Amino acid sequence: MSQSKVSRSRKRELEQPDEFLTVGQRFVAACIENKTTTIAIVAFIFVALAGVSMMKFFGVRAETKAGELLTIARTEHAESVVKFGPHKALEENQAKFQEILDNYPRLKNTSITRVFFGHACYHAGEYDQAINLYNTALNAFKKDPYYRDLLTNSLAYAYEGKKDYTNSLRYFKLVEEKADEALKAESVFNQGRIYELMGDTAKSQNFFDRIVKEFPESIYIDVAKEKFPT
Repeated sequence: MSQSKVSRSRKRELEQPDEFLTVGQRFVAACIENKTTTIAIVAFIFVALAGVSMMKFFGVRAETKAGELLTIARTEHAESVVKFGPHKALEENQAKFQEILDNYPRLKNTSITRVFFGHACYHAGEYDQAINLYNTALNAFKKDPYYRDLLTNSLAYAYEGKKDYTNSLRYFKLVEEKADEALKAESVFNQGRIYELMGDTAKSQNFFDRIVKEFPESIYIDVAKEKFPT
């Protein structure tokens, strides 16, 4: 059986050096010819990598420290609430929350601090301060459904505290549109409450009826039935 003949053009093609190997060989040759430049480039790469590693290291340390300070602030605030009530507790502990915001900007634990600081302000009746903290935290957690829904719900309650029922309804409606089933039921119930506070009986009844029909397993079912018994 005769061997297959290889065409001259195919022979020339096979005799050509591999493009990848050629580039590699050229690079090695350049490195040999330009030792100083090569050493400088390698050194720069190592320095850059070391810089990235250090940034990550100090970033983790900062997050850890901010988390530790937040735990202390939350614990001491909770203890103060039990002893003195929410107003005095806020007076005594707001500097601890603010220290984290001032000294550890742009960290996740800093944004979480704003959430708890906002809650402390809300319970102390400092609604404008709570709203500012919630809004700043919400901007940081736009892509995090858990914190996004929590903060939207918190804003609705804060506006209710100010008796700004229009904005309270707006945020409760946003929760209804985006949140999970449990928070959605709470939002529908709260919209019924707000309309009741506004004296709009028809709209209030509509939302309480929705609780009965759409959320029969909700913890708000009994209260909704009591509002407008059928």
